[in-house]
Amino acid sequence: YYSVHGQVDSSIYYANRFIQFMENTWSPRGVVYWNLSNIPNYIYIGRYDLAKNIYEQYGKTGQVKDEHSTIGWLMMHENKIVEAKEWVNNKIERKIMEGNLSSLSKYYFLNGLISLKENEYQDAIIEFKKVLNNNPWVERYFSMSIVAGEDVAVYLLLSQAYFQLHDTEAALEWALKAYGISPFEPLIQYQMALVVNEAGNHEKAMQYLEYCLDIWKHADKDFAPAMEAKQKWTEWNEVN
Repeated sequence: YYSVHGQVDSSIYYANRFIQFMENTWSPRGVVYWNLSNIPNYIYIGRYDLAKNIYEQYGKTGQVKDEHSTIGWLMMHENKIVEAKEWVNNKIERKIMEGNLSSLSKYYFLNGLISLKENEYQDAIIEFKKVLNNNPWVERYFSMSIVAGEDVAVYLLLSQAYFQLHDTEAALEWALKAYGISPFEPLIQYQMALVVNEAGNHEKAMQYLEYCLDIWKHADKDFAPAMEAKQKWTEWNEVN
């Protein structure tokens, strides 16, 4: 609830309460993996300090050091792009040689994000489609509800990549895929607003945008998606 509404600190507080509660029933390995799996989302919401602290505590020793993709996420965020790409591609090569194809999706996903960060949108599209063609899989990157069997986050990222390439038709196609599965998510609503406005339907785009702003009305002041949506609302009203 809090993450969807852009209330980051409250979301983190309750996530930590949940982890503390579950530590009594989970194995130590389960606790480690659960903490590390939250790192992508912490990076997305701008809390790199928490992501780094989790890695320092859980990600440097034992089997986890070799299995988890955390270090690649941290290198990407630190703009160590060459190192991040090399690390990810080495992991992909190793997994293919081992025949462990079911684990490739998380590395394809990370490669796609690295390409987005470098404005290499065609490469990003290729990597995200590899995710869809590989193993059903969901990464907790966006603060979105997990929908079983569907890569809603990948659909949204594909729409964003096509939008940057000014391919409005493809951007709308992938945004609608995400919207059809999870229509109440404000991040998806915001993407729909951008694409529909670009397609020429400003009135409908404003409806999507105002929905987002209503969901995010109590968001933290520094919650980036809400800040961007407010700026877009101001721009569109000045023009129209």
